[in-house]
Amino acid sequence: MEEGDAKYIHIGSVRLRVNTNLTGKVRVGIRSEDIIIVRDKLSISAQNVIPASITEIFPRGSFVKIILNACIH
Repeated sequence: MEEGDAKYIHIGSVRLRVNTNLTGKVRVGIRSEDIIIVRDKLSISAQNVIPASITEIFPRGSFVKIILNACIH
């Protein structure tokens, strides 16, 4: 879906802005370094926001593995 120069994909009720000229069915991957976790979405300027709940947290030394449930079908 295009709006002006911006292109979007829809996954359930979530709309994500993408940078591609591809069309048709897609598979989406989000790199972990591109994820920001906040309590209040008003505090960020990210273009793509996916509401989710943290379901598990696993300490991994100086890192943390976090499992999210975004309820996207």
